[in-house]
Amino acid sequence: MNKIRLFFQTIFSGHAIIPWMLIVAIIPMCFVSFFAYHIAKTILHQAININLMTTIQKKIEVIDSYIRERKIDLYQISELPTLLKAIQNSQAKNGQIDVLDPNLMAPFSSYLNYLSKKIGINNVYILNLSGKVIYTLKNDAILGTILSADSKMSMDVYSSYEGAKILREPYLFATHQEGRRSSASDIFLSRPVMGGGSLKAIIVIRINAQKIETIIDRLLGYGKSEETLLATLINNTPVVVMYSKEGIDEKNIDILDSQKIQGYLLQAIRGESSTPVELEGNGKGIMAVYRYVPQLNMGMLLKYDRSEVFERIHWLGLNMLLFIVVSLLFVVTLVFWISRELSLANQKNEDLLANTFPDFVIKELKHKKQFLAKNVDHVSIIFIDIADFTTYSLDKPPEIVVQFLDNIFTLFDQICGKYNAMKIKTIGDAYMAASGLTEYREDHAKNTVDLGIQIILAMKHFNLNHKTNFSVRVGIDSGMITEGVIGKTKFSFDIWGNAVNRASRMQSTSEKNKIQITEETFQALTNKEDYTFTPRSNLTVKGLGELNTYFVEEKDSANF
Repeated sequence: MNKIRLFFQTIFSGHAIIPWMLIVAIIPMCFVSFFAYHIAKTILHQAININLMTTIQKKIEVIDSYIRERKIDLYQISELPTLLKAIQNSQAKNGQIDVLDPNLMAPFSSYLNYLSKKIGINNVYILNLSGKVIYTLKNDAILGTILSADSKMSMDVYSSYEGAKILREPYLFATHQEGRRSSASDIFLSRPVMGGGSLKAIIVIRINAQKIETIIDRLLGYGKSEETLLATLINNTPVVVMYSKEGIDEKNIDILDSQKIQGYLLQAIRGESSTPVELEGNGKGIMAVYRYVPQLNMGMLLKYDRSEVFERIHWLGLNMLLFIVVSLLFVVTLVFWISRELSLANQKNEDLLANTFPDFVIKELKHKKQFLAKNVDHVSIIFIDIADFTTYSLDKPPEIVVQFLDNIFTLFDQICGKYNAMKIKTIGDAYMAASGLTEYREDHAKNTVDLGIQIILAMKHFNLNHKTNFSVRVGIDSGMITEGVIGKTKFSFDIWGNAVNRASRMQSTSEKNKIQITEETFQALTNKEDYTFTPRSNLTVKGLGELNTYFVEEKDSANF
């Protein structure tokens, strides 16, 4: 009896709201249990619809991103100085280019052979304004041929050439060949080549569609029954050019010929989209969702077996109903209320810690209740400064300045994660990171050098996308640092030491789009053969005297 009394005293000795919640919860229990299943079914149905729409959007975003990258590659190829020089020197008196000098085009071809392996280009063609093929990277059979609308052998090249010539802007063309698993076997991108303000030639690249086929085949939604159709408009009729699952053959022709599927594909090609719809196919229920694919100017449709999609609704809905009935609801109410309060309080603490300290500092604080300052050897520190950003920001609204910095530093954060480096802090338009802080890494110097190389490359792409002209100065040093947490009311994790000071000086004395490293970092690099070094002997550095430093760049980049 004493134990029972103690039990009830424990329950009701706290805040009175808990027992009152239990009493109030029992009264509407019958009503809640009656409607619970239907409410759960509605919520889960909406969640599945969102999941299906998110799945097709993910596929489209990956395809769009891939095509945009290839358009950037084509732009860079068409603006190569070696190509423009060859076109200028090969130009005839009447302004027409009949043939390109092989000697002048040799460096251009060498670069394309290197680039094509990296980005998946099958071939490159250059045509003059009369449609004559004056250059090919791999297929010499059509070199010197004047293409036209009757050119059966190279109709796809001619179609892409004609599109760019007429529109005077980049143009995408996908082939259509019947009888293959992937009818859109190749994708062609073309772009005008300008010189002196006038059109000189058209450059066409042929992209292997295998990457897009891989995206089409990837299962992102509900698994085994997922099928993806990609269609284009030919003679005002939607034609499926890529199809996951088994391919386009007689086994599934009844599905492909379904009037509803055809109608949905036509709507998708015309730029429309849909929430998931239900239809019948092959004697079973089907869920389908469709969207427009902007970069390919095609329509995409995803379809699933309805039974597989809604299996989760039936299972989860039934279990939720049984759970509510068996647990008498007041247990759920009590647990939900308590867990919600605890979760909110805990989440606030977690968010505060995550925004203040790195993960390894948080773990030590949780286990030891404090973070002891310590020396860490074999660490490489990198400083990156956006050159001339202060000048750029003088006549810009504050929201534009902050937005640009946020975009750039977010890009730096993403690259840091790829090279095992950790962001320490930002100071104005300068960015500081380190490698080797959390654990010993033999490649800490390599990580920071590669990080600097990639950030310089990323800034060049950023400039292309945002029409800016930013550059960065990068400085790196390696050695021992001291790490710790300072502050009483506003905490901050930071690192100190000679290596930090030297890295900062390396950045301030570096040059635009160059990486300057110290002798310590040079010695710490385990793969020196991958880089090209330019010594800077006896460089006078403020507060440090004369230092031997090096400019470093990736070896392959020196050849192009």
